[in-house]
This record gives sequence, C-alpha cells and structure tokens, in this order.
Amino acid sequence: MKRFLKITTFVLLLIFMSAIGLFFAVKWGAFGKLPTLAHLKALENSYASEVVATRGETVGKYFTINRSEVRFEEIPTPVIQALVATEDVRFYEHSGVDTKSFFRVIFKSLLLNKKSSGGGSTLTQQLVKNIYGRSSGGKTQLLIDKIKEQIIAKKLEQVYTKDELITLYLNTVPFGENVYGIETAAYRFFKKPTKHLKTEEGAVLIGMLKANTTYNPKRHPEAAKQRRDVVISQMQKALFIADAVADSLKALPLTIRYQQTTDENNAPYFLDFIRPELIAILNEIERETGVSYDLQTDGLRIETTLDFDMQQAANAAIRKHLNVLQKQVYAVSKKNPPWSKHPNWFQSQEQKLAAQYPEGATIQKPTKLYQYGTFTDTLLSPIDSLKIALQQLHAGLITTDVRTGAIKAWVGGIDHATFPYNLVLAERQVGSTYKPFVFLAALENNFEPCDYHSNEWVAYEEYDNWAPQNYDKKYDGAYSMGGALAKSINTVTAAVAISVGLEEVVATASRLTIPKPSEITPALALGAQEISLYQMNQAYSAIANGGKLHKQYAIERIIDRSGAILYSRNPVSPETVIEKDQAEILRYLLEKVVTHGTAASCRSFGVKGHYGGKTGTTSNYSDGWFIGFNNKYSTAVWVGHQYPVLSMPSYIGSSTKTALPIWSYYTVSMEKSKQHSHAFTQRMPAIGSDLLHQLDCADFIETDSFWDWLLDKEDDGEREMPTTDTKTKKRRNTGKSFWDRLFGR
Repeated sequence: MKRFLKITTFVLLLIFMSAIGLFFAVKWGAFGKLPTLAHLKALENSYASEVVATRGETVGKYFTINRSEVRFEEIPTPVIQALVATEDVRFYEHSGVDTKSFFRVIFKSLLLNKKSSGGGSTLTQQLVKNIYGRSSGGKTQLLIDKIKEQIIAKKLEQVYTKDELITLYLNTVPFGENVYGIETAAYRFFKKPTKHLKTEEGAVLIGMLKANTTYNPKRHPEAAKQRRDVVISQMQKALFIADAVADSLKALPLTIRYQQTTDENNAPYFLDFIRPELIAILNEIERETGVSYDLQTDGLRIETTLDFDMQQAANAAIRKHLNVLQKQVYAVSKKNPPWSKHPNWFQSQEQKLAAQYPEGATIQKPTKLYQYGTFTDTLLSPIDSLKIALQQLHAGLITTDVRTGAIKAWVGGIDHATFPYNLVLAERQVGSTYKPFVFLAALENNFEPCDYHSNEWVAYEEYDNWAPQNYDKKYDGAYSMGGALAKSINTVTAAVAISVGLEEVVATASRLTIPKPSEITPALALGAQEISLYQMNQAYSAIANGGKLHKQYAIERIIDRSGAILYSRNPVSPETVIEKDQAEILRYLLEKVVTHGTAASCRSFGVKGHYGGKTGTTSNYSDGWFIGFNNKYSTAVWVGHQYPVLSMPSYIGSSTKTALPIWSYYTVSMEKSKQHSHAFTQRMPAIGSDLLHQLDCADFIETDSFWDWLLDKEDDGEREMPTTDTKTKKRRNTGKSFWDRLFGR
C-alpha cells in the first residue's frame, strides 16, 4: 500500500510539475509570442483591412471589430444577462479564468474524453479566441491554446473593465454568414439596432453563439427557437427574469426580419480565396522583420487584381441566366426531379435529415426560402427544404488576363451566406472542355490538323469494350481536328487519344498545370476527370497566350496604415508550355467552335467579338461548362447542381443552355463597356500563312463513296455537313484539282 501511495504521489507530482513547466513555457513564448498589455489596449482602436480592386473600389473588408460597433450603454440589459447566464455565469466574480471550469475540462474532456463536459472558457477567454483564433492540432495543442487564452485573458482583465469586456466581446463575436458583432447581427436578423432588441430577440442572437450555423434562425428556425428557449431558461435559473416572464417569452413564436446588410462584400468568395495567402505573406514579413501585422485589426490596404466592373458584370450575368434556368428546372422537377435516377441516394439523404429532426421531418415550419436570388418567408417542412435545395442550380465564373495571369473576376457561387463553398476551386467533371488537350498532344506527336479521322462507332476491346457515343448518335463520314473540336465529336476524340497514347495526353495536360488523374482510362479524353474552374482557366489562358503560361494570381500590394508598402508582387516570367506554332493552330481550331461549332449560339445573345473556346457537358447532364477566350482574357463558367449525382434533362442541361449563356451575357456587357470594349472586341492575332496552309481543309468529308469524294462529282461548291442543331451547315469547295485531291492531303 505504501509503495502504491508513493508511486501515485510521484506520478501526481510529476504531472503537476509538468503542468507548471508547460504553463511557464507558454507564458515565456516557447509556443509563440503572446501580446503585450500595450497591444491588448490597442484592440479598442483596431481597424478593418480593406481589399480594393484595380481602380481603388472597395471589394470587401477583413475585421475583428465592425466599425459600426455598439457602445455598452446601447446594449439592452436583457442581452447582457442572456450572455452572462448562458456563457459565463460567474463572469463578474472571476478575473479572467474560472478555475473550476478549467479543471473540469482538463479531467473530463482531455483525460476522460467526454465531449459533454463543456468548454470551460470564460467570456474573457472566448474573447481571446475570437481575436486570436486557435492552432490546429490534437489534445496537446488544445491544452497549449487553453493556457495561452488563460494568460491573455488575465492581461485583458487588467486592461479593461467588465463592461468594456462585454462590449468588446459582443462587437467581435461571429454570427455566421460573414456577420461579426451584435450590431450587424441585429440588423441582419431583426432589421433593427441592438438598443431596440427585445428580450426574446436578444436570446436568439446569444443562442447562436453556441453554433451559429446550427442555430441560424433563417436556415433552421425550429432549432433556433429551441436554443432561444434554452437561453431564456438559463436567464431564469440565474434569477435574471421571473418564472412567469420566462414562460411567456418561451410561448412566443420565433419571428425574424431577415435582410442582407448594406456592407456586404462585392466578392466574398474572392476574399475567402486570398485570405490564406495574405496570412502567409504577413507571417513571412514577421519572420523577416520581426514586426507582426494582423489582417483583421491593423487597417491594411490590400490591392488586388480584381476588376470591379468585370466582377459586377459576372455577378449580374449569373443572376440573369440562373433566374430563368432555375424556373425551368423547378417546372421539370415536378414530374422528373434531379434525383429520380438515383432513388437510393435520395433515400439516404432523407434518412440523414430524419435523424436531425426526431420530432418529424415532414412537419411544416416557418422558414426562409432562397429562390431566384432572393429570400422569401414561407412554410416548409425539412424534407421539402431538402428537395428545393437539391433542385437549386449553382454556378461559378473566373476571368484571367492571359498576358499576366491577373485574376479579374471571381464568382464562387450564387449566395455566399447560404452556399459558402467556393465553386471556382471545386473539382467537377469537365466534359468536352478536356478535348483540346487531346488534340494538342496529337499535334505534338506529328498528327496533322487536316488528317481525317473516321467517325465510325468503335468498341475498344483492349479497354473492356468501351465504346464512346456521339451526342447526335451519328457515325458517318470523317472529321479533321477542327471539325472534331467544332462539333465535339466523341468518337474521333477517343480514337485520336488512343492513337496518340493516353499517357501522352495526360502528360500534355499536366504541362498546362492540369493535375494528373489517379487512374488513366480512355474516358479521360472525353472529360471524365474532375478538375476545377481555376485549373482549367489557367490552362486555356496558356493556349490563348500563344503557349506561354502565367500562373494566376490575385494580390498586387499590401500597404499599412501609414502608407508604407509591406509587400509588392514581383513580376514573374511566363513558362512556355506549348510551342508557338502548335499553340496558334490549336487556338485557330478552337475559334471554329465559336464561329460555326457548338458555341455558335453565343451570337444569338449579341456576342460580336472574335473568340475561341470549348463547350463541355458531362454524360448525365450534371455539369455544364464553357471556357471562352480572346488574346486578352480567358473566362471559364460552370453550372450544375450541388451534388454530381444530380442531373438535368438534356434539353436544359446542355452546356449551350447552362454555361454558354452566362459567358455570353457577361461578354456582351464587357463589349459594351467603355472601359473594356476595346479588349473584348479586338480581333485575334492573324495566323501565319505557312500555318494557314496546313489548316486549309474541310471540317468534314463524306466517306460513303471514295469516288464521289475523289472526283467531287455533282459538287456545286457546297457540301452538306452533319450537325446537332436544326440548321444545315455547309463547307466551301477548296478549289483543289483532281490531281491535288489524288496526290495531295
């Protein structure tokens, strides 16, 4: 027994000494420098960092404290009581650290691995976490972060009064939807300033602090009401309100007046994209100079490549077309919903939803319905909300200056508050937009652009009888490279890819920064690989720029509040990834797609300039793509459902109905813009006469009769070509003699 007591005492003493050692190691900066009292005092004077476009327009801001902050005297007493009762009932008793709660976390959460033990953080510690964040890592890192928060919290209590800490906390806490601070949240959810919040409204906002997405009153009204009632019960338990008052407040229905605030970012997905790079740059500055900068408090000016007019036009084009297209999808979905071909998948989604709503997923409740770019009040059950969300179309767009790599427009989704996932970076099947890489590999392996390839239907035995099919189900004649690209002929593309070698095609695409797939199959040639808009647009930019690839970038300069330049991007020379002649040929072939190929309908929207590009539609109509370019800009557009398993009918889901119209509306607005008209209406560079000679051939030839082709019998100068639309296409007689046709190409 004595031996056991000695060992136990030794172990406890060792743990205690280790904890003391860890505490002082953190305090002395072994795990990162801690803020000084002077730095903490300066928090009340923090400034948002402003992100600006090329001509100085404000794109958005990063901030800890919203400058439309609320003063303590403007915060209703019930809001403060709700906060203290729910988050830190001993707030006015401790000096920054609640020792009892802290040791509860140590022994229950960290040692016993109990998730229900609570956070153990005081309001002051939570304020520290809001301001400085936490590092990623396991239990040890969590313990280090907790110790840091304790030390900084103690310092904060020396600098600020309790009332000042309450004010600072409510001005910095996140409420989701890119909303920070209770004043902004009050306007967002109740359309009123904080000082006019009722007790039950304040309880809703305080309830959101536990999980601002889960208890968002717009998206999850029932959960938000339940959480509101918990907050009211906590106020009752803390004797802030009487039992009768608590009961009457709980009986009230949840009522909100949701609105988008006037200070929304113009490019929220773009700000999400550049934020990690900005933090990395500031960290590098600190390593080099020893001076630290905070993106959210130091009032930095971030000058970016974004063009404000192009960004606005991109947003408008997506809204304009999706508002029309979405109505068509809803109409079709009444009889043929997007999940109709995958009932088992939809059933699994229903089961997940039912688990979240044990009271019943079919009970109708007040909710906010997002449709056609706006929110409306309605009654919906959770299952109905799911069905509507699965029918919702999404879109992304990116524009890049092909001569520099500067990103000019970035639309990562249809509504950042509702759908924050950045679709410019999302990887989806690219369909026929992959085909230019196939024909580039062919050109680089001595295939001629005027070589004709049979359009016959073929099952490839070496690939388990894989047999590509054409959209129009026609398998006659033969196509040149230009014809195969213009009409997006799958059989020809597959044949060329297999002849060149699939490994060679993948290597060519990889040189244009397209990631290598995990498995190489012939379906890659037709766009079975999942690639992002960001990656595809960068690759097409190299084609548009004569084979020279500029890596896409977004940040030009970072300037501090005094005007000193902290960072300025150094120009980077482009990398030649395609030989100039081959790039010119490929660009010329892609122009055919726009002039008389699958993208020719862009002219019906008013597009007048000279462009190259490629449409792309996945086999189940889940993804619609169009990437269009001239010698100045490349723009990639994607449209589809949230989940790849969901599809659209063919007469709606084709890329010519989804992505191409968005690109067209956007391009037309730029052609009409005084600022950008010249860049969007200038002609493509003329191709050299020697290269033009190599391209002097018809897109398509009939192969039913060799003698008809050879002698060109009964040819009056026009030859009919197969087409997927209702208009008959013709080709010019090249004027070649019998001997040219016999012995020439």
